[in-house]
Amino acid sequence: MGFPEHIPMTPGGRHPLFPVAHTTSAVEEKTKKEKKKTDDGKIILEPQPEDSENDPLNWPAWRRDSALLTLGFYCMVGGGMTPILAAGFTDVAKDYDVTEEQVALTTGLYMMGLGLGSVVASPTAILFGKRPVYLVSALFFVATSVWCAISPSFASLCVARVFQGMAVSPVECLPSATIAEIFFLHERAFRIGIYTLLLLGGKNLVPLVSAVVIQSLSWRWVFW
Repeated sequence: MGFPEHIPMTPGGRHPLFPVAHTTSAVEEKTKKEKKKTDDGKIILEPQPEDSENDPLNWPAWRRDSALLTLGFYCMVGGGMTPILAAGFTDVAKDYDVTEEQVALTTGLYMMGLGLGSVVASPTAILFGKRPVYLVSALFFVATSVWCAISPSFASLCVARVFQGMAVSPVECLPSATIAEIFFLHERAFRIGIYTLLLLGGKNLVPLVSAVVIQSLSWRWVFW
């Protein structure tokens, strides 16, 4: 059945009884033009920052990089705590009258704490934000380090190392997401490289420093 002949067609050839929605090409093109870009206008910012000073994407570059370096330093120290007693296994074994194999268990217990803590830290960061988790984690880390330093028995040291790993766990599970929240897509690769360098550098460089501390003072001073 055709359209009634007495109803005129629109200039565009469309029937007035069946209006057609505007095509999205023009809207999409307008939206694309309105997207925020870098200062030189060459790169479209992804994700698009909100019009708010509270959005970390709107922070000046120096502030975002400072946040990255602060977090990276924490990752370096936290990662370096894994093998921090490696050079002092013999000294710890003598102090507690245990075998070196038993002292090596403290490294595994610390790593177990990292895994257990990540299970708690990740959902907590989603509910309350990453910054409170980092701050509580840092305070907890200081407290557990003191605990390790003053442990009167080997059992106490083992338990302290588990909780120390739980305290540091946010540096294992949250930094990559943090970088994604404070840097644009085109800025992330370089920053993730810095974070990875600091994290792995801590695991390789901190044991060298701890060896000097253990030789000069004692194994307890690596925690102080």
